[in-house]
Parts: sequence; C-alpha cells; structure tokens
Amino acid sequence: ESNEIDSFGVKPEDKIIFFEKSNTLNKLLVFTSLGNYAIIPVHKIQEIKWKDEGQFISDFVEISSNEKIVGVLNIYSFDVKAYIVLVTKFGIGKRVLLKEFEVSRISKTMKAITFKKNNDTLVSVKVSNGVEDIIIVTNTTHTVKFSENELPILSPRASGNTLIKIE
Repeated sequence: ESNEIDSFGVKPEDKIIFFEKSNTLNKLLVFTSLGNYAIIPVHKIQEIKWKDEGQFISDFVEISSNEKIVGVLNIYSFDVKAYIVLVTKFGIGKRVLLKEFEVSRISKTMKAITFKKNNDTLVSVKVSNGVEDIIIVTNTTHTVKFSENELPILSPRASGNTLIKIE
C-alpha cells in the first residue's frame, strides 16, 4: 500500500520537509537556515491539484537564494503556552515562548536566532510544552540529553546557550 506522500508531484531536487493537514485559519511558521522566520497564513496558499507544482515561498515573503527551509510549524493560536526550541549546527540552542513569534507585519522575514559564529546555521526547530527532554545527536554520534527546563527562555533575537560542544 502506497503512502499518500509517495504519489505527490515533487521535483528531483526538492525534498518534502512538512506534510500535515491544516485549517485555513492556521498560520505556518517557516524557519530558515539563516536563523530567520516567516509567517504564512494558510488561507493565502492556493489550492491546487495533487500532482501540480506548488507556489514558491517567495510568493509570500522574500528570502535570499542561499536560505533553506529547515522547519515548518502549523500554528492554530499564538496564545497557547508552548515553546519553540531552536538548535544550530554548532550546538547553540534556546527556547522562546511561541507568542514571541507573533507579528503583525508578515510580508518580510524576522529574526528567530542570532548566530554567535558567522558560518553557523539553524538546523532544528521543534514545538514543546515546556516539560520535554531534549536529545541532541550529532553526525559524529555524540549524544546529549537534558531537561528543557534547563534552557532559559529567551527572545527571538537572542543567540542562545551552548547545548553540546561541537568542534
């Protein structure tokens, strides 16, 4: 039996990073490798046939050609008690209250994390209820686990703390 996603029309150079049912009242929080985020109201995304090519992110918000989408979150309300946990390639991480990402001007990207090193990139974005354990596994098979409550709650513009030493 084939998975629904297997039959979706995807170009060879594309990969699907978000596949979820959503309500037209929801908003998508789209996070990029350069530490930026954008808000895309679901009702602004055009309905298409299953095999048709979709819209470019740049139809909604301007992003640079070297930015890659690293995470998409389906948000019904910014008024729920939830956190966004962000982690960079060099092991820097932080958590931010979800409501801190709500902005009225959605035509441009906003800063989600400020990098301490020039060549750092955002690699992971997850929603949490505030009582989760965070587990980080590196490409070189190093692992660390700790309580999310050990991470201070910071603003979107802050850089974060070292969660794992990566050299």
